[in-house]
Amino acid sequence: MVRHCGPVHVESRACVRDTVLGGRRIRRGQIVSCFLGAANRDASVFPEPDRLVWDRTPNRHPGFGRGPHACLGAQVAVEVARHVLGTIGRRFPQARPAAEPVPRPNVTEHGMYSLRVSS
Repeated sequence: MVRHCGPVHVESRACVRDTVLGGRRIRRGQIVSCFLGAANRDASVFPEPDRLVWDRTPNRHPGFGRGPHACLGAQVAVEVARHVLGTIGRRFPQARPAAEPVPRPNVTEHGMYSLRVSS
């Protein structure tokens, strides 16, 4: 889910030393933005990138960050989501969307104001 429709789509960092990335020089202190939403849809990394595949492997998406900026709670979040979604699916197997989701209007962060469900 985080790869397919993660809540954060852009991260910015200050470059800590002069470097070259993609043939472009980036100086120490310059701000670099990583578009996670685009990286998570890279067809050279994820076959059928727009399709939600629950058991996709490998699935090295940057949705939880990497290196020193990796989310400390990523494993906990995955286990909680697995448990909650599994429980909902077992208890309400007939549940279906009752209306189109209402998204939050935000360019860099995604999420929903509401998702109506009927059973």
